[in-house]
Amino acid sequence: SLHEVNDYLHFSIHPVTGEIILLENPNFEDKQEYTIRVIADDTVYTSEQEITIYVNNVNESVTDISLTNNFINENLEVGDIIGILSAEDEDVGEAYSFTIVSEDDVPFAIVENELQVSGELNYEGQQKYSIIIQATDLEGITFGKDVNISVTNVDEVEPEFTSATEVFI
Repeated sequence: SLHEVNDYLHFSIHPVTGEIILLENPNFEDKQEYTIRVIADDTVYTSEQEITIYVNNVNESVTDISLTNNFINENLEVGDIIGILSAEDEDVGEAYSFTIVSEDDVPFAIVENELQVSGELNYEGQQKYSIIIQATDLEGITFGKDVNISVTNVDEVEPEFTSATEVFI
């Protein structure tokens, strides 16, 4: 049987075989080890032993990709930063590389974790882009997400005077 100390609520023990059964899925990021006290009793003798069970860390996949800005003005220059990319993952301190995996030719490029302008943006030509951004961790596990970029219109017409430059009163 299990003695009611430490992490005993996370386990059960088979009464015949003595097999220790985990009652939940362990997660290294939440808890790295469990300590239980097992009691063996054959009605004549009793023996007690503390057991430490260590959780192995496995590489979890990215669960989301975020971009700090999805709205951009038309006519930005090549190299202008649209937004910063980040990935959500249970693994602490994980590093990622980002790539655009869309089949369409888009006027964007990724430099490290920055989404940048790489071509002409003209509202009159296209107001919205849908791209797939993929995050890859150091072990090669990938996650892709559809990201929409909206191009906003900028007034491109300079004001022009139509009246005479001299007025006589």
